[in-house]
Amino acid sequence: MSMDLSLAGIFNDKLWIGAMNRWNAAAGGFVQYQITRQFRLGLASEYGLTPLRNYNNGTFEVLMSYDFNYKKTDVKSPRYF
Repeated sequence: MSMDLSLAGIFNDKLWIGAMNRWNAAAGGFVQYQITRQFRLGLASEYGLTPLRNYNNGTFEVLMSYDFNYKKTDVKSPRYF
């Protein structure tokens, strides 16, 4: 059983930054930028903390988020995370 801990924040409604730790397994982080009201683009990476890291250099991901149902007047309580 592993325990995950993550932390994320939004700065100036444009920059999303986060970090995570899976106890005794991996650590990583991400950054995303809000290009338009509907579109975000970012990068994420994770690095293993177990002996498997000798055979794996971790992960690297490109993040793209698009909100198809976004309507400025209809958003009453947005869910960020």
